[in-house]
Amino acid sequence: MRKSIFTLALLFFAGCKKPQQKPIDLLDCVPQNTFAAFQLNDQNMLVNSIENNALLADILKVNSDLYQKTYQIIPKQFPPKSLLCFTPEAKSDVAVSFIYFQNPKDSIQEKSAQQISYNQVPIQIEELNSIKTYRASFNGIHFISTSQLVLENGIRNIQNKRAGVQEGIYYDLAKVSDDNAPVNLLINKKFSKVLNGLFPDTPLFPFLGSSWFSFDFNTKKDPFTLDGVSFINDSLPDAVSLLKGVGSKSLLSPEQTPQVFDGFLALAIEDYKALEDNFKKYSRHKNIPLTQINFDPISGVDEMAWIHHQENKALLMHINHSENIHPMLFSQKEKVATYRTVDLYSQQLASDLQAFVSAYGESIAPNFVSKMGDFLIYTENQDFLKLLIGASQDGTTLAKDLNFKALVEDLADSSTFLWLGRTENLKSNWHSLLKDQSAGWKKINLKKYPLFALQGVVESNFIQTRLTAQIEDTEIPKNSVINQYSFSLEAPAIRAPQWIKNHRNKTMDIVIQDQNNTLYLFSNTGTLFWKKQLSSPIVGKIEQVDLYKNRRLQMAFRTQDRLLILDRNGKVVRPFNYKISSESPQHFSVFDYDLNRNYRFLISSGKNVVLYDNRGKKINGFRLKTLKQPLQNPAKHIRFGTKDYIVIQDLDGHIRILNRLGSDRIQLKSPVKSSSNPVFAYRNTFATTSPKGDLVQIDTKGNIVQTPLDLLPEHRIDMTSKSLVTLSENKLTIKGIPIELPFGNYTAPQIYYINNTIYVTLTDLDTQKVFAFYSNGTPVGGFPVYGNSSIDLSNADADKALEMVVQSEANGFIIYQIN
Repeated sequence: MRKSIFTLALLFFAGCKKPQQKPIDLLDCVPQNTFAAFQLNDQNMLVNSIENNALLADILKVNSDLYQKTYQIIPKQFPPKSLLCFTPEAKSDVAVSFIYFQNPKDSIQEKSAQQISYNQVPIQIEELNSIKTYRASFNGIHFISTSQLVLENGIRNIQNKRAGVQEGIYYDLAKVSDDNAPVNLLINKKFSKVLNGLFPDTPLFPFLGSSWFSFDFNTKKDPFTLDGVSFINDSLPDAVSLLKGVGSKSLLSPEQTPQVFDGFLALAIEDYKALEDNFKKYSRHKNIPLTQINFDPISGVDEMAWIHHQENKALLMHINHSENIHPMLFSQKEKVATYRTVDLYSQQLASDLQAFVSAYGESIAPNFVSKMGDFLIYTENQDFLKLLIGASQDGTTLAKDLNFKALVEDLADSSTFLWLGRTENLKSNWHSLLKDQSAGWKKINLKKYPLFALQGVVESNFIQTRLTAQIEDTEIPKNSVINQYSFSLEAPAIRAPQWIKNHRNKTMDIVIQDQNNTLYLFSNTGTLFWKKQLSSPIVGKIEQVDLYKNRRLQMAFRTQDRLLILDRNGKVVRPFNYKISSESPQHFSVFDYDLNRNYRFLISSGKNVVLYDNRGKKINGFRLKTLKQPLQNPAKHIRFGTKDYIVIQDLDGHIRILNRLGSDRIQLKSPVKSSSNPVFAYRNTFATTSPKGDLVQIDTKGNIVQTPLDLLPEHRIDMTSKSLVTLSENKLTIKGIPIELPFGNYTAPQIYYINNTIYVTLTDLDTQKVFAFYSNGTPVGGFPVYGNSSIDLSNADADKALEMVVQSEANGFIIYQIN
């Protein structure tokens, strides 16, 4: 444990001056310019910690060059309180040194093949794995380094009894370090260059000081915990000095923070005047051009929090007395939208407050604000603000994340600041930014450790910190739904969103069209790839084809007046840009009879039918050219055994079953009339329902069987080869299992078969709720969720969780993750 606060205070006031000369202390032997010194107190405990902690070992190996140097110079045996030092060398290299007291019982080392001398001290040179090491023993000290220059500097300093590190704070931190910890880490701010080589651009990670800070390696919690101390330097204001006197409290912002984020940083503000005074000193020191600094508008704010997710940023403020909010923080003069009954307003922050927000957390220029309970939420764009509102209303906030709940049990009850990182998101960022070491992060599995955290508590002139990782709670129920991303179109949508395959990265993308007939392609995270102006609305489903048989997919569809095929980039695939009849009703079907990508494209417009091949040529041999009545559903290809069937339904409910040439293949034994529901392949029959609500099944010989299902005339159905789902008024039936739903206005039920699991979904458009059930009638955990259209469900990314996209408002959409 750390020594007492009283001891820390005494050391701080006694420090900050050059240490007097004294008998040799290894801390004095650290080379000048060193930016990290690790005191190794217990070799066995350290080795066991690393060997038994795959995560820690893998992280150390990300910087392979530094890891190899370190591994090579550490002796197989060394005494307690040995020092491992990292010193900058040349422009970008880092020298690694190991220093320890020579035991009188140590045997004399054999001379190496190469030996030089400096100030009458022999230096042995060894080379292994292309790494040279320089060793010297003098004045009772062993000194090993990967740099000859660093070793020579060390020899000279020790002989002259001159300390390599001159800052008194370095020695003060060493004195308050816990000798019972296997390692004490003394780190200078300049070491950030090395840390950036492991963790580049980590969003919102707090600044810990302009000089030295320390951590003790704590092995009591898996995978590790670092307990640290930083001193506040009033004479040289920095981001840490902003925290002096602001207090600490139990943080509330996790209650309003979504579970999807890259970085999160919360700051307690118990004394806003102390914060104002600190920022005045800071701004003068940093020459920030501000005409005035007046934090009176935030007198009621006791907490701020920054949220970073991909390119999105948000700022939260918790208000003590939300009935009296300063208009500079929240003005209701300019309402711009309403989302799920919450109003969005145009809002900017005052320049002094915005400068503080940038100085401590992250630069954010808010344009919008909403009030949720006692929180003000500021964002730069409406989509991210809507995501935060949705997460709060859906209950998918950080405070309800069971891993977060387990994490805070290992932290202090009150915080001055708290930083959190979502490890899988951070890993993706680190991997993409690192070039030479990117392979190291690619191999590391962080799913077991979902959160990293750094907590700070300010007391007097120092900050006590704890850096830790949270191991995933295997007992956490996996049935949850997270509002993961939101995005919007430039105009209201005219069709439900649809997942399509991305052949480049083996994930899924989203296609949508708005009322201006603009077609959009978004990534599975809501990032816009492109948009394309079309002549008219798309009719029916967008189908994907592989025209060139090279596993590169194109989008095939019809609009009211054209047949189009677009490539991945939204460009027309020639010759598929045909003007076609605009007579209604209109339908479009794609057939791949033998699964050999020799596609057939069937267009029906009113009573006219045209069939194209995969080269865009009309197939004149297709005998069905005109219909007695227009079709009410797209023609469907069904295959039983080795035989192909094309099933068509006209507006009167008459069913014809054709062969590939468009001639009747099956003559029905008796007249039958279908409902408006499509025909499916179900239990080796052609199946649909009658207007009376009976199940209608036709076998391959034309025999017809009708089975009463007690469905009302406006019923809806969906089927797979073995599963039947019906919806009649508020009664949903899944494979014969009845489910009573609230009365509402429901979309047709949809069956999805993903990862050997059946999901049935439907949306109540009146209450704007999406329901999801398993095949046994059990609700999927986390449902119902907010939604305003039929949904599309897929495993859209590389993890095992499913993704669901649904419309949330006229031009807005949500991507949910289903765990």
